[in-house]
Amino acid sequence: MTIEEREEQVDRLEESRRVVRKAIDGLTDHQWRFVPAEGGWSIGQCLEHIAHIETRIIAELKENIRNSPADPLLPQTTLGKETFLKRGVPNRNRKVEMPTLFDYPQGTKPGTALVVDFDTTRDQTILFLRKTPVDLRQWGTEHMIFKTLNGCQWMLFIALHAERHAAQMEEIKLADSFPV
Repeated sequence: MTIEEREEQVDRLEESRRVVRKAIDGLTDHQWRFVPAEGGWSIGQCLEHIAHIETRIIAELKENIRNSPADPLLPQTTLGKETFLKRGVPNRNRKVEMPTLFDYPQGTKPGTALVVDFDTTRDQTILFLRKTPVDLRQWGTEHMIFKTLNGCQWMLFIALHAERHAAQMEEIKLADSFPV
């Protein structure tokens, strides 16, 4: 990966951070915890989920890089999946059930703590992207829908996943009973 390619990924991650921060700007504690419907999530739960999933993805990539050899064929094997990610991940018309192996977001932390968790996680992701000396396209891991994704595609997924849940947060704020 070139420095330019890494910086493009960083720019995408920073832009998705801005989208999330815009969605949560100025919320009260009651707004953070508001759940629009039975079985729905609060804005706090959405933000907690974003940080949790991002942390898990980076941990898995780091483990694969430490414990597996590079796969020079992986970039070819995963070619074109960016298109599917860009089309599928942000699409809120398709609801996706979170796998049971992930912790369900509790939404019990105050909003300020959730923002710190999100920003810390995103900072660590960007640091990983900038400092990892390997070509991330040669390591990957499985996604429940998109199957094998290489490390660069996972970086794109992280950004799109955050944008998906930022859109969900905006939907929550449009609920008739959303506290003002």
